[in-house]
Amino acid sequence: MIQYSIASSRTDGTPNRVVMNGKSGPVGYSYVRLQYLEDGWIRLTGENLTDSDAWKLISVFNLEPGTYTLTGMEGQEEKTVALQLYLKDDQGYSRYFFQYDEDVQIVVERESNATLHARVYPQVKKMDVKARPAVYRDE
Repeated sequence: MIQYSIASSRTDGTPNRVVMNGKSGPVGYSYVRLQYLEDGWIRLTGENLTDSDAWKLISVFNLEPGTYTLTGMEGQEEKTVALQLYLKDDQGYSRYFFQYDEDVQIVVERESNATLHARVYPQVKKMDVKARPAVYRDE
């Protein structure tokens, strides 16, 4: 297993919470391949001609209460490819957040387990996307 830790911080010095631990490989049962690049970026290439979504785990981490920003994907249309953040707290409350283009603001009220996936929607053809997944604490 190759370990990637993004040392990228925002210009104000806020650290990125995403630590990528994984192998390059296929995204679900699609013909999309996720490649980890050494500079903290990921690249998604190929197509998903199936009738179902495809996912690949990027990172698992914890978030304490606060406000966060999910960022990293730029210029993608909704329902094509996204960063998908899943949060589940100790009371069993869970939520999904999707980031295609614009940054997404997230309020976490209880300590939560977080999983970040690359998500590819059905019937997406000829994709070649680079992204730099990041979750920053805003407060």
